[in-house]
Amino acid sequence: MGGVMGMNDRKLTRAEIADMRDQVIGGARRIRPAGAHRTAFVATSIAVVLVAALAISVLTLTTLFGNIQLAPVATPSPTNAPTPTATPTRTPSPTPTIPPPVIEEPAVPTCENILTDALHTVLQREGLTSWETDKEDIVQWAFGMFPGGIPDGSIFCFVGRGPDVATDNVLVVAWAPLDPEQIVAAEQAVVDAGVSQRVDTPEGTYFTIADPQGPDDPGYLFTESDVRWTPTKDDLAYIKAPGEEG
Repeated sequence: MGGVMGMNDRKLTRAEIADMRDQVIGGARRIRPAGAHRTAFVATSIAVVLVAALAISVLTLTTLFGNIQLAPVATPSPTNAPTPTATPTRTPSPTPTIPPPVIEEPAVPTCENILTDALHTVLQREGLTSWETDKEDIVQWAFGMFPGGIPDGSIFCFVGRGPDVATDNVLVVAWAPLDPEQIVAAEQAVVDAGVSQRVDTPEGTYFTIADPQGPDDPGYLFTESDVRWTPTKDDLAYIKAPGEEG
């Protein structure tokens, strides 16, 4: 202890001791342990590294994506929808109007239209004519035997120089319309009267009746719709139906 005087060589007052104690405690509080300094340094270093790494990453990404030319997204062009084609409405075809059949009224028989063209040629050449008669003997001679009497629409004609020259009559003819039932009945009546000959032809059926009182035999021609008569069977070729050609 030679020449060094210790701290307790001089007696300190209580006030000095208390003041020194406060200084020591305050200084101790201000001193941080060495480990704390290291921990703070390490934390600070790590933070610096992370910040630097983040900055580098941001810079790298910026550089990378900055060099990439993003292709523009193609905007699809609007597609024009096809215009629907209107389906044509089928118009019903009009029903053809069929005109009713024309029913021709039968021609009214005359002493001109029941004679053939060939006979008219002869009449003109010879200066002859034809006219109607209602003489009872002629009417009965021709159709008097038919059931039901003289058919409706019958006509009886003379052919000659005229009605005033009775002795010059050269031809007598008769015609009458008949339905199928009347034809059957009339044919039977002719047969019952004494038929001497029957001939079936495409134009109809010819009947010849023997006449004991005359020089010639009267003749009948029954067609599908009429009857024709003359006192001489060969003259049937000059008679036709009204409106018939020939």
